[in-house]
Amino acid sequence: MRSILAFVVLLSAAAPARADALLERALANGGAYSPAEWAYTSTTQTWAGGSTVVGDAIDRARRGERARPPLREERVVRFDPSRPAGERQKVLYGKKSENVDVRVDEDDDLPAYAEMRQLVQGTPKLVAQTAASATYRFAVDASQVRKIGGADLQIDSDDPLPPLAGTAVVQKTGRFAPYVRSVVVALPTRGGKGRGNAVGKVKQLSFGFSFAPEPTRGVKLLRAFGMDSSLQGLGLVTVDFSLLNRVADYRFVGK
Repeated sequence: MRSILAFVVLLSAAAPARADALLERALANGGAYSPAEWAYTSTTQTWAGGSTVVGDAIDRARRGERARPPLREERVVRFDPSRPAGERQKVLYGKKSENVDVRVDEDDDLPAYAEMRQLVQGTPKLVAQTAASATYRFAVDASQVRKIGGADLQIDSDDPLPPLAGTAVVQKTGRFAPYVRSVVVALPTRGGKGRGNAVGKVKQLSFGFSFAPEPTRGVKLLRAFGMDSSLQGLGLVTVDFSLLNRVADYRFVGK
């Protein structure tokens, strides 16, 4: 799967992160990573659903406001870039609802550790610390978010999105530390009303990443990423989408 940044596309950050020394060291400590050098197994689940506003309200009341929409697709894929073109991705398991294609695209890449610099913006603040970890909060300029999936976001100037709330956790101890263990970004809710215009509103949006070092080379590799979103179009239809991708069984295939 391509990065969640393909679902939530960010413009280039207006300014680099001005973090304290620990966070700066962690962000820079990803190691030499190339997607062409790592084979892995990816397990992806997606949930999607939609209904009219009236139907959505009834459905949510029945199942709970934050209930996840129906499972739409589940697949396990083994990716090996050392294989010939056309043989690099193999679907080990695929389950889908009606009209959902579980085929994969060999050009898709996982989110890279270096991409976290696009998210950790402004001046992150240290909000908690233990001997093993440090937690930072930061704000992501919502004007940097310009697309979710295939939908361009057009936010009214009189009803702009507030800054997205970001949290980054730095692992301070252990081999190959420090490194950013997780990053989560969420749009502050506004009573479920959403923000946007008559064409489209963002009702809920959050996404996150987790990383860990490969035990021999120390390269920080993605372990999981996920996304939850709820979009309303034309004031009539609400579309909910959730994604969870877990990555394991990394193997170095570079030279």
